[in-house]
Amino acid sequence: MLTVKNAVQIAKKMAEELYEGEKISHLGLEEVTFSEEKKEWLVTLGYQSFRTRKKQTTLGSYVPETEEETLREYKTLRIDAETGEFKGMKIRSL
Repeated sequence: MLTVKNAVQIAKKMAEELYEGEKISHLGLEEVTFSEEKKEWLVTLGYQSFRTRKKQTTLGSYVPETEEETLREYKTLRIDAETGEFKGMKIRSL
């Protein structure tokens, strides 16, 4: 059976391959759980995406200003605990 470290390494490698050529950065581990029922590691990774949103701030003044904020996104990757096979990926919303 895969160790948690092995499952995380496989998940990160798979995410890098799937997002190759896209503008993501700061790929990092957010959480890991083990599904006894399915015998899978559920590895959640977060990254800074290319998507942005506008948010209003006051920045110490009384006049509201608008700035763009880069979004952090999360994906949960399913890794088979016996074989290390990538089983799927889904959006993890907070």
